[in-house]
Amino acid sequence: MDEAGDSGFSESSSPFFTMGCVIFNKIEEVNACSQTIENLKNELGWVTTKNKSEFHFHRNTDQIRKKFLTKVTQHDFQYYCIAIKKSECKNKFKKTKDMYIFACIKLLENFKNKLDNAIIISDEDGSSKLDQKKLLNHIKNIINQSNNHIHEFKMKRSQSENLIQLADYVVGSVNRSIAGSKKNSNEFRLIIESKECNVEIWP
Repeated sequence: MDEAGDSGFSESSSPFFTMGCVIFNKIEEVNACSQTIENLKNELGWVTTKNKSEFHFHRNTDQIRKKFLTKVTQHDFQYYCIAIKKSECKNKFKKTKDMYIFACIKLLENFKNKLDNAIIISDEDGSSKLDQKKLLNHIKNIINQSNNHIHEFKMKRSQSENLIQLADYVVGSVNRSIAGSKKNSNEFRLIIESKECNVEIWP
């Protein structure tokens, strides 16, 4: 699970705050997809280059974006996203974390019935690890009111977790498509369109 854009409302803020989750049903596919991403790093010669050891949609070139997304589509996964259109909800969220909580709950509600004791890996952000853990446990308790959909949230740094890099790419592709501010806005989302289950724009 990862997000794109920001949750602020300043003039320099992004128009959308987008959150997404990539779902695998089999651990074999999880491992195979992670290995594909690792192999691509080797192919690009990134293994010994510390500052390029991580795929990041915002920082990478279009050529690398296409190569990454084309490679991962061979694997069996699905994704869900929600994009908050911030211009229409300025008065709803008092704090930036309120938007994060709202987006996360709304996203997970869309597919929680597909989850059974799921482990969700979340990108560890720059805030206090304890605060983030409390936030995610709060969200888990809300989602699990009717059933044990989520077993636990695990926080990992994106640099050390290939599947967070996958989530970053998926959410980045969707966010760019929805914002529509670039010439090739839909190009990357189209590569992974067969994996898309639902993308909600709120409100």
